[in-house]
Amino acid sequence: MSSSSSGPLLPTLIVTGGASDGLQIPLEVPGAEKIIGSGPSSHPRLTNRNVDTLHARIAWEDAGIVLSDVGSAAGTFV
Repeated sequence: MSSSSSGPLLPTLIVTGGASDGLQIPLEVPGAEKIIGSGPSSHPRLTNRNVDTLHARIAWEDAGIVLSDVGSAAGTFV
C-alpha cells in the first residue's frame, strides 16, 4: 500500500517480472478503473511480450478492489 499526500494508505498494484518489474500503481480513489495492457490507451501500459493489448481490468467495487483478466493469452496472477 502507498500513502497519498493528504490521507490514508491506498491499495497499490506492484508489477513483478519483465521490464516493468517493481512498478507501483496506486489506485487513487474509489470508483477509479484502470485497464492494464500493451495498447496505447492502457494505463498502465506494459510492453512485455506476454502482455496483451487489453490484458486486465482493475476496479473498485462494493467489496473492495477487483482485478479481472479480460481474456489475455498469458493470464493474470494475483
